[in-house]
Amino acid sequence: MTPQPNSPVCYRGIMDDRIVLQIGGISVGIDGYTSRDHFPEGYRPFLACADEDMRLSLQEGPPSGGVGTKCFYAEPIWSFERSEDTAIIEIFCDPRFPDQARTLRLSDSLQRAELCLHYGSGIFNDPFYGPTLELLIAQYLAQSEGIIVHACGIDERGRGLLFPAHSGTGKTTLAKEWHKKGGMIILSDDRVVIRKSDNRFWIYGTPWHGEAGFAFAGKAPLERVFFLEQGKQNAVKSLSRAQAVSKLLTCSFPPHWDGEGMKSTLDFVADMAANVPCHELSFMPNTSVIDFLQEFCDKMP
Repeated sequence: MTPQPNSPVCYRGIMDDRIVLQIGGISVGIDGYTSRDHFPEGYRPFLACADEDMRLSLQEGPPSGGVGTKCFYAEPIWSFERSEDTAIIEIFCDPRFPDQARTLRLSDSLQRAELCLHYGSGIFNDPFYGPTLELLIAQYLAQSEGIIVHACGIDERGRGLLFPAHSGTGKTTLAKEWHKKGGMIILSDDRVVIRKSDNRFWIYGTPWHGEAGFAFAGKAPLERVFFLEQGKQNAVKSLSRAQAVSKLLTCSFPPHWDGEGMKSTLDFVADMAANVPCHELSFMPNTSVIDFLQEFCDKMP
């Protein structure tokens, strides 16, 4: 994006009055972030000069508005409330985390959001601590054909391969084996955004990496999905559309608190399962699985 006359100058996503991040193709401008000298390393690749889809403003102190009707609990980390046309997410809502408490308020249009840091100082005074940005992106995706998946994502010579799995099933192990093999890009070893654009599904890297620390700010066209199961041999089993939908929902972050968003997400997942081949992959935790997958993908139409 070329800066217009008299507009703030953007240098790698850092402007005079805000910073801009692009995650999953969604651009978020953040006002009021003052700790630029301590900007989290994992988010640096996601700084971007781009037109903003959302603007997040930071405020010190508790929100001035009242509370809403509680709709969803994920305590002790967060809870979801509704108040007229505003979504209210209380983060670190457990009394055991008083200095980390924050409130995210979003309008239904999602063009603007406000993050109120209840205790406006200290090491937790930033929007990157906790699940704030992930919740913000998840809410946006629910309205724009997309979802966040607990998965390892690979750009293998221009084809996107997705490996959803629960914790401890082998995402990090698989990412490390791809890295040893070389010749491909690891978009993420833990959180991947899936979106549909121009009648095609795409996977995006995110800054929310796992133990291996792989987080790449890029995307790849999604060609195949492999749900991970550790086994004594490398083997692939094709899944039906219904099986793929069920497995994908259990590995994703659908907006249970939002009826319309949930319907949109279910439609999106069903569409993806109908158009992208989905398999179950049992594998041995060594480099042999990479050779096996490359040979399998090369043979398939």
